[in-house]
Amino acid sequence: MDRQDAIDPAEKKLMYERMVLIRKFEEKLVELSRIQGRAPGMQILANGQEAVAVGVVHALTIDDVIVSNHRSHGHLLARGADPRQLMAEIMGKKTGTAKGKSGTLHMSVPEVNAFMTSTVVGAGPPMAVGAAFAQQYRNDTGMTVVFYGDGAAAEGSVHEAMNLAARCRNGEGPALIEARTYRMRGHGEYDHQHYVDREELHKWAELCPIKRYRERLIRHGTAKPGELEEMERKAETLVREALAYADESPYPSPEEALEDVWNSL
Repeated sequence: MDRQDAIDPAEKKLMYERMVLIRKFEEKLVELSRIQGRAPGMQILANGQEAVAVGVVHALTIDDVIVSNHRSHGHLLARGADPRQLMAEIMGKKTGTAKGKSGTLHMSVPEVNAFMTSTVVGAGPPMAVGAAFAQQYRNDTGMTVVFYGDGAAAEGSVHEAMNLAARCRNGEGPALIEARTYRMRGHGEYDHQHYVDREELHKWAELCPIKRYRERLIRHGTAKPGELEEMERKAETLVREALAYADESPYPSPEEALEDVWNSL
């Protein structure tokens, strides 16, 4: 039996909806990055990798923790983070998930159990081990999932984290999932990928996970084209509303930089 057959049709459509929302959200950031001064900081995106975020997150329970990296938008949106607050945080606004303090690269959304994100390559797995140890110490039922890329896999910190990890939900120790995927944008929006073979980009564009999943849903009778088009329009509306919310939100005052800061003295 195809593993997809075991998934409820409503859940399949929700997964498509989340994938489209992630794509539309990051396409808006691409658009903003082309306007000088419109999107502060580096926009480091993950267009083409939406299925990884949605597939992993939808296998989790509400008690599970996710640890992300500098390409965190998809993971957080898949987990159910408010796109308005995410956009406000990216814009450095007071209404953002971290009150404008983290920007796009170190986002966290504690209310959906996404406590930590780091732009330091290879920093996520050690933090995930800490979160998992806390779960074990408290006898929690949840587990911790960390997302990292092939660049991080070469870091010593990742291998050290693997050595430290010794648990998973079924009691057989940690699990490693290799997702064979492709990022369609450059390292950041400043990177125009002149070094990448155009034929390679074309090949992977044909393997777009959203396009393929859309075709699959229609082919198997799970959804009609009109339903999916409505989801796509809904995602565009949510992104427009998120940007309007961010634009209308105030910047934090200079004094607020000293708030929510931990002092060990």
